Amino acid sequence: MSVSRATLKHRPSPTQLLARVLEAPDLAQRVQALPGAALANLIAEVGLEDAGELVALATSEQLAEVLDQDLWRSEKPGEDPTFDSDRFLVWLEVMSEAGDRFVADRLAELPLDLLTLAFHRHVLVIALDDLRTELSDEEDDDAVAAEKALASCLSEELEDFQLIWRGGEGWDEVLNAIIALDRDHHSLTVSLLERCAHASREHIDDSGGLYDALTADEMLESDLSAERETRLVAHGFVAPSAAAGFLRLALRASQETPFTEHDPLTRGYFRDLAPSASPSSPDRSGPRPGQLRGWAGLPAPGRQPPTAPLLLGPATPPAREGEPLVISALRELASREPRVFAQRREELAYLANVLVAGASVNGRRLRPVEAVEAAIDCVSFGLALATVNARPSLDQLAEVLARHPCDGLLRLAFARAREAAAESGATVDPSVVGRVRALLKTLKV
Repeated sequence: MSVSRATLKHRPSPTQLLARVLEAPDLAQRVQALPGAALANLIAEVGLEDAGELVALATSEQLAEVLDQDLWRSEKPGEDPTFDSDRFLVWLEVMSEAGDRFVADRLAELPLDLLTLAFHRHVLVIALDDLRTELSDEEDDDAVAAEKALASCLSEELEDFQLIWRGGEGWDEVLNAIIALDRDHHSLTVSLLERCAHASREHIDDSGGLYDALTADEMLESDLSAERETRLVAHGFVAPSAAAGFLRLALRASQETPFTEHDPLTRGYFRDLAPSASPSSPDRSGPRPGQLRGWAGLPAPGRQPPTAPLLLGPATPPAREGEPLVISALRELASREPRVFAQRREELAYLANVLVAGASVNGRRLRPVEAVEAAIDCVSFGLALATVNARPSLDQLAEVLARHPCDGLLRLAFARAREAAAESGATVDPSVVGRVRALLKTLKV
């Protein structure tokens, strides 16, 4: 059947097609009524990266069928399809738009063999007992070399296993998915890691040992990059990839996201800092170019902050005239709980560094002072949202800040700023809410 030029001319673009689909009043029912193959074709037409809403509405059975069609590719006619591990990373990123719980539940419904293959392609999993045995002989040159190679790899300890990244992009998405799966489907995760560990052991043996597996060609670039980032993190530097990963997670925050604890990336950042740069240590050396390390403008009681947006309305008594809410709370916290105060100060500087390193606004990087102002706005907005009392005292503000890390308050601000109404128990200055919303509209990661 031939297609006329007029038909092609009026054929909707992928963006127009997606807009028409999303405008359907009974969208969920229509999407879930599609055969899996039809949904796969629709997602392919729209583009997977733009089909997050469709993926979120798909049933478990549909998604399994779509993945079965989409994750296996053949380059040439007549060639048997092979598993596309990079495509799996795209699926993880798209599914994460619906939240960690959605990712965990959908992964849990996939065949265990498929999960094992997908994660093994990206992560070496080694039982901690086996790893200790492998590295225990200090007289063995191979053991010493393997330990040095391991130190330069992206890795994470989970349960009784060490997860080691095998190179390329996607570490943040894979780690976040496994952590979410472990939280919601623990027994399944243990089985998955055991199976991956068995596959990793075979891979290590086939490669000639742990050192050879860790220094294979496909891992060298990732390892060298990771080693550089590790050195810089020890000096308070936030790597661009880590900053972008944090912002992507923060932009997907929902009301179900925990705001009273660090997210996995922030937790890993502070864990990896050198002892002299821990968030509980108040003394800091000078900042790196373009980054703020323990920024002195945030913490010191008695010093005037560089910005003057007032978050709470005039009916709220505690803040100094023109002072951001989080700065007022930090001043009070400094006299009450110096250790927690130092942590929050370091977290606020970290958020400013994240904005400098990981994002662009209106097509350019933020200048450090702009990033500081944006971080203060976001955390102040989050603090207002987390404060139940409509007219909080300084004591109450300090107590709320002590319970909420600054990155959690920023995620809360991001989640609520996207709502049409962003009321809280406190009286929020509309100009601060407007600046946070303007940031979200122009922020590119």
